[in-house]
Amino acid sequence: MTFAADKPTIENAELAAGRKRSARVPWFDGARGYLLTMMYLAHYTFTLNTPIIWLHHGWHIPVMDGEFFVLISGFVCALAYYGAHKKNGMKGSFLSVMSRLKWVYVYQVAVSILMIFIFRYFGDTEVQPYYRADFNTPLLQQFISVLQLRTMPPYLNILMLYMALMLFIPLAFAALEKGWRWRYLAVIAGLWIFVELGWHTQLDHVIRSVFPYQKYIGLMGYFQPLTYATLFYGAFMLGYFSRKGVKIAETGPARLRPSLFYASLFILALGVLGYITWRLKLIPVELAVPQRQNLSIQGIVTTFAASYAIWFLIARDGLNPVFDKLSAATRWFFSIPVFQMLGKNSLFVYSMHVVAMFLAAYVVIILGFKDSLIGKLAGLAGGYAFLVAITWAKNRFLPNLP
Repeated sequence: MTFAADKPTIENAELAAGRKRSARVPWFDGARGYLLTMMYLAHYTFTLNTPIIWLHHGWHIPVMDGEFFVLISGFVCALAYYGAHKKNGMKGSFLSVMSRLKWVYVYQVAVSILMIFIFRYFGDTEVQPYYRADFNTPLLQQFISVLQLRTMPPYLNILMLYMALMLFIPLAFAALEKGWRWRYLAVIAGLWIFVELGWHTQLDHVIRSVFPYQKYIGLMGYFQPLTYATLFYGAFMLGYFSRKGVKIAETGPARLRPSLFYASLFILALGVLGYITWRLKLIPVELAVPQRQNLSIQGIVTTFAASYAIWFLIARDGLNPVFDKLSAATRWFFSIPVFQMLGKNSLFVYSMHVVAMFLAAYVVIILGFKDSLIGKLAGLAGGYAFLVAITWAKNRFLPNLP
C-alpha cells in the first residue's frame, strides 16, 4: 500500500490525536466544517424555500449531514476518552464524558432560551408555518421546559442525540476491552432491529404507564438514538482499534482496498439513481428519500459508503494519475481554512447556526425580499458570514470555550 510521502496519513493523525485530550484530526475538522456549512445551507433553504438545495449532497443521496456528524463523533470520542478509561476504568471515562455533556447541555439550554427571545422580539413575523413566537405560554414555563429538555427551537436536535448516545461510552469501552467484539456488534444491530420492529413504542408505553417521565424530561428529541447508535458505535469501534495502535487502514474489514472503494462508489451511484427514478415517479419516496427520525438501512449503508470513499481519497495515493489528482483535490478541499475553523469549533458552530440562520431569514422577510431569489441568496450569504465572524471571534477571544 502506498501513501503520499509528503502528506500526513490518517493513521499518523489518529495516533497523534489519541495522545491529546482534544483528539484533533485535521481531516475530520475539515469534514465537520463542510457538514456545518451544508447544514446551514439546508436549514436556510427549508425555512425560506430557497431553490438551491440541489447544491447539497443530500439532494442526490439518501443522507444529509447529521448522519456523518454522528459517525465522525463516534470515531473521535473513542480517541478522546480512551485515555481516561485506561487510567481510571469506567469511572474515568464516565467523568470525562459527563464533563463534555455538561457543555452540550449548556449550549442546548442557552441557544433554546436565546431563540425564545429572538422569536418574541420579531413577534408574529412568520418565518415558516409554526416557526413564530409563543405568547400564550408563560415565559417562566417556557424556560423550565427548556431546562427539562422538553422543548427546543427547530434544527437543534443533534445535541439531544449526543446526550443519549454518549452516556454509554463507558460500557462500550468495557465491552471492547473484554474482547466482546461480536457481542458488541450484535447489541448495536439488535437495537436497530428493536426499533425497526416497533418494539420500542410498546416498551415506551409500558414505562409511561408506570412513570410519566415525559412530563419532566425529554429523552430523544427528533432523532431516535437506538437507531443512530449503529453509526456512532460502529465508528466508535474503529476509533477504539485505532487508538489501541491497530492500523485500520491496513488490517481488518475496513482496510483501504480499491475494491471496497469502487463498491462504495457503486453504492453512492445507486443512491443517485434512486433519487432520479423517484423524481420520475418510478419508485416510492421511501426508497429514495427515507425518513431520518429512525435511521434507515439506506442511511446506514450510504453513510458508511460515502465516508469510506472520502477516507480512501484522503489517505490513499498511487492508483493512477487521475485518481491522484482527485485525491489531492479532496485533501485540499477538507483543508480549506474556513472549514477547518468551523470544524474545530463544531459544538459552538452547530448551536449558533440556528441563531444565524433565523436572524438572516427574519432580515430577509422584514426587508421585503421573501419572494426575491437574489434577496434570499443575499440573506444566505449574510447569515453565513455572520456565523463565520462570531466563530472567529469565539476562537480569538474565548479559545478555551468548547
